[in-house]
Amino acid sequence: MTLGLGLDIVHVPDFEVRLRDEFFINATFTARERAYCDSQPGSLRKTHAYAGRYAAKEAMVKALDQARSVLQVAAPGGGLDLIEVLPTTAGPPQLVLAEQVSKWMQLHRLRPPMLTISHDGPVAAAVVLIAGSL
Repeated sequence: MTLGLGLDIVHVPDFEVRLRDEFFINATFTARERAYCDSQPGSLRKTHAYAGRYAAKEAMVKALDQARSVLQVAAPGGGLDLIEVLPTTAGPPQLVLAEQVSKWMQLHRLRPPMLTISHDGPVAAAVVLIAGSL
């Protein structure tokens, strides 16, 4: 059963301005995410990589909040740096959650979140689905 669904859209040109803020980058993205994004060839691909990950994190927060509301429980708490968006060897990105978020999801019988990220022109978008049982 779907318990949480999150969608976020990022306008990449506007987001590029935020990437000039070192505090924002370090507070939002983990070292592994920064290493991946910074390794992308060309500034546009790098910016899209960051924007897609940001959209995925925001979509995850929205999906978690919706699941929390349906289950009528307290939120796990924490910042965006507790949610990692990392590449897989198969290609599509995956959400890697900090231990406190993973344990919260397990406690409430939620399955690992499903993620999709899409890029089109000046937009990066992400959708996260969280399933579980009541």
